[in-house]
Order: sequence, then structure tokens, then C-alpha cells
Amino acid sequence: MAINGALPSGKNRTNDMVKQGEYTLAHVTSEAEKSHIEKVLKSTHGNRTKAAEILGISRKSLWEKIKAYNIKASAI
Repeated sequence: MAINGALPSGKNRTNDMVKQGEYTLAHVTSEAEKSHIEKVLKSTHGNRTKAAEILGISRKSLWEKIKAYNIKASAI
């Protein structure tokens, strides 16, 4: 993703990024969700129960998202 959310200059670069799906709402949303989950896990020192409470989701849902986003313990 581009720095500060700005689109890269140049028509070819923009077209390449669009083709790769980097600007789709689904991609941006999933990246934001992953980042937020990592931030909350760090703030709870890896305590998934507390993280799930803060996020407003079940522990099972959190576990599924951790698995889906391939969030490693070393990132926490």
C-alpha cells in the first residue's frame, strides 16, 4: 500500500496496483482488521480472552481471525 494512503504517481503503477487488488475495499478492510487485531493483542500481552472482549467478538472468532490472517505469536 502506498505511504500515507496516497495513490502512487504514474498511470502504469496505478493500473498495476489495481490489477493486484491493493485498492479494493475488501483488501483495505482486511489489512486494517489484521493490524487492529495485532495492536489489541500486543496491548493485552497476547491475552486472547481480553483481546476478544476489547474487540467485541468471541474467543473462537478471534482464534479464527488469527489463523486466517496468519498472525504469529512473535508479532504480538
